[in-house]
Amino acid sequence: MAEGSSTQKVWTLEAIRDWALNVFPDAFEALPNVATLDFENLDAERIKNSHFRLPTSVTSKLLVIGLYDGFVSGPKDKVLAFLHGEHCSEVGYIREWSNSTSKYYIKVSLEAMTRVDVEEPLCNIADGTQRATLTRLKTLVCYYFLASGQISQFGDYEPFTREFQKACVMIQHGQVKSAGSRSKPGHHFPYSQVPMDATVSAHDVSETDTVFAKTEDLGHFMSDDTTVTSPVDLSDAPILSGTSTIAKQAGKRQPPDRASVEYMLRNVNMAYTKLEKGSKRLKLDMNEARARDAELITELRAENSKLMARLKELSAQDAGSRETIGKSIMERNEMQDPTESHNEKDGYALAQLHNIHKWRLAKAQEDLRQAGRKAKKIFTSTEESYASYSQEIKQLQAELQKESARADAAEKKLAEVRACVGYRD
Repeated sequence: MAEGSSTQKVWTLEAIRDWALNVFPDAFEALPNVATLDFENLDAERIKNSHFRLPTSVTSKLLVIGLYDGFVSGPKDKVLAFLHGEHCSEVGYIREWSNSTSKYYIKVSLEAMTRVDVEEPLCNIADGTQRATLTRLKTLVCYYFLASGQISQFGDYEPFTREFQKACVMIQHGQVKSAGSRSKPGHHFPYSQVPMDATVSAHDVSETDTVFAKTEDLGHFMSDDTTVTSPVDLSDAPILSGTSTIAKQAGKRQPPDRASVEYMLRNVNMAYTKLEKGSKRLKLDMNEARARDAELITELRAENSKLMARLKELSAQDAGSRETIGKSIMERNEMQDPTESHNEKDGYALAQLHNIHKWRLAKAQEDLRQAGRKAKKIFTSTEESYASYSQEIKQLQAELQKESARADAAEKKLAEVRACVGYRD
């Protein structure tokens, strides 16, 4: 293994052969010759008509790995593999599709790979675990692109040596004919359950056969600044347990119809279960929000009652102060000789009473201001709580609508599948 640019370790054809012939020579020599495999050129017309964006640095050749076994009768689509990425160590899968007016490529997702009739020798690497099977398939795709001269090297990644050796050994043990021969396609990769809410990263595969921004020409796909919409890297794909293995007898294949319908039924049931759970959670959250609002309203009413009582108390104190001052003035006037003028002592007493009244009035006003600020704070907190709960409820309702739409779509697709395969309960 050589050192590439930026200290990236790379594999060349010579390095792989030296290593393999030294470690597992018999299994490596059992690999069919690259001349027995089919490579096709990227079709510029198909690329132009396709509705998804290829990743960057795509190889100009495509390796035919099998046929797509969908629900539509008639000729099956070719499934092709390509390499991409800075070091050509990422693999992606597409299938050819044609109708009466145009032809284009369709992206093949991880889930859809269970519907591929894989040609030998690639079909011999399945062991019932989809992730491991696709990881081994990736090593063979990288090797055959290297052996065919389409690339001069590819970047090393952690499971390559282990999985490539396993793939060679499995092909050696699974061959019926001599090395270099091919048999008819008709072997499925292991069928695996893929939950509707399974999380798949953008560096693994897209969750569905979806479409992306439409492109204009081949040059747009091959340019250096091409945006990677959803690169396909199966090395870190999530582990998915298989429920069946590929057929062992030559020419025998698993009937897809009933298994596909049962798979759709499981997905519909899961969607409705998730929808029901979402509805219950929304109801619980709304009830909790109402309970919190009721508590805040009760607290606000109690605080308002306290403020009103305090206001009455302050008003009573103010009235008492005014009455006391009035009585003092009246008593002074009654005791004072009308012929005498106010002396200094009477003026001092009157000033004291006036100051006491001003102080009590100022304190009452300050208490009222504090009570007002506290009431405003409580009202503001209540409004913020209402806004927060309202936003949460809107989000939950949006999630509920999404789940409902998802369930409706799954049910619609199930109906189409049933109609297509003539399935009856």
